[in-house]
Amino acid sequence: MEDKNSGKKQKKENSKVNVSKKETKSNQQEKEQKCGEDGVEKETDSKVSYQEKPGEFTFLPKYKHVFSDPNNIKFVIDNMAIRLAKYLRSYGLDAEVQAEKDTDSLFETAKTENRVIITRDQKTFCKRGGWPIYLLHKTNTEQQLLELLEFFKIDRTKKDLLLRCVKCNSNEMTTVGIETVKPLLEWQNEKDYELYKPFWQCTKCKKVYWKGQTDRKSQQQRLDDSKAAS
Repeated sequence: MEDKNSGKKQKKENSKVNVSKKETKSNQQEKEQKCGEDGVEKETDSKVSYQEKPGEFTFLPKYKHVFSDPNNIKFVIDNMAIRLAKYLRSYGLDAEVQAEKDTDSLFETAKTENRVIITRDQKTFCKRGGWPIYLLHKTNTEQQLLELLEFFKIDRTKKDLLLRCVKCNSNEMTTVGIETVKPLLEWQNEKDYELYKPFWQCTKCKKVYWKGQTDRKSQQQRLDDSKAAS
């Protein structure tokens, strides 16, 4: 005959084991979220929100050549900051995008093409393995852009604008005439073509660009902000 007290005792022990497993898993997840350099848990300042803190950057010395020249630095952006890639490209910076959530492919692209990884994902940052990787905390794209320009000491001027296609990242841009862009833009007011010329076109994806007044003001403001921050 089965001892009732023995059965209760066994259930109690099993319950303790299950609670212990949950606590272990919870502790492990918390450690991953706070993972710092080389996987070491970092102290957090509860007075400052996560999104207000500057980003984190880490690398092994043997990979310093990847970002040592600010004028030729290249980036690969993960799927959590795709909009940032377009902002970087608008300043003539080489920024590829990893649209799929594939960490292995992200690191493979970075290593093959000598690119600094930019991510907002804490788990991706903790799996870095020494390759140069920057963890963004801010969610505002313009703030992210200014942060990277300042951190990597990238100096942008007017001559750097429209050197690269925002859509496909190609640097093969050419000046084209009004007759070339008319069938592509199909603007109703003919005077607008004269107003917004000159036009540029990406030879790869055929996207057309022009320097509109609003575009000039917005880009110039970012340039001024980046100089003020440095």
